[in-house]
Amino acid sequence: MFKHYRFRPYPVGTPQIPILVRSAGHYCLDKSFVEASKSRWFYELFWTIKGSLAFRFGDDRIITREGDVFFYYPGESHHTEVLQDGTEYRWLTLDGSDTSDWLEAMRLASRRAACVGPCPVERFEEIDNALSDATPSGERRASVAAYAILLAASQAAPLSPAEGASLSKWTKERFDLGFTNPRLSVESLTAERKVHRSTLYRAFRSAYGLSPKQYLRNLRVMRGLALLKQSEYSIAETAFKSGFLDPAYFSRVVRAAIGSSPREFRQQFSSGS
Repeated sequence: MFKHYRFRPYPVGTPQIPILVRSAGHYCLDKSFVEASKSRWFYELFWTIKGSLAFRFGDDRIITREGDVFFYYPGESHHTEVLQDGTEYRWLTLDGSDTSDWLEAMRLASRRAACVGPCPVERFEEIDNALSDATPSGERRASVAAYAILLAASQAAPLSPAEGASLSKWTKERFDLGFTNPRLSVESLTAERKVHRSTLYRAFRSAYGLSPKQYLRNLRVMRGLALLKQSEYSIAETAFKSGFLDPAYFSRVVRAAIGSSPREFRQQFSSGS
């Protein structure tokens, strides 16, 4: 586990390179590692080499595996979890006056995650070496390597509007018809459709304004609330019939959604309040 930081080789105010590498690192960690949430003001790219990571932002959570790239954007709270022992990944942070424009040009500015293939380790090593050189030349060499990494990350072409609409509609229909099956999940649909989970996520969120996981959870919660009102099923039976494998998780989700537990909700309804 190591990281390098840029050493400013000349006074602040000197004209800057459009994209500057602020820092870079190489981590190999076990699943006990968690980076607590903290707001950052720079771009950060993660490239998973092996194992699995989870990134949280707002109410969403994205899991990456080998060959996946993930971005955090300025102003976001960074929260990273290692999900598998021996997980290895490279990361770098970017600043500079024109960083957002360059990422937009590379079609990366609005991309959260993508599967793009093997990590270009040699480019990250070039950055490590360049950041150790406290000269303007070192800073330029780090930027050149960063450009190459961003170009590699941009190779996962986004879906066309028609493809995105087709995928999002198909996903919604599958959820609407089968959400009571606890084995139905975002992962099962990506395997069935043979698309990356981040591709499905982007298409669905663009079409419906929430993540596919949130939509599936909402369907199950609505069914659960209806059953609590209209049936005598136990809480556990209600959870299973609504598509939840874990009654305790069902109770937590219901409380988060309506502010009361399933039992409290049923009592309120039974009392006519």
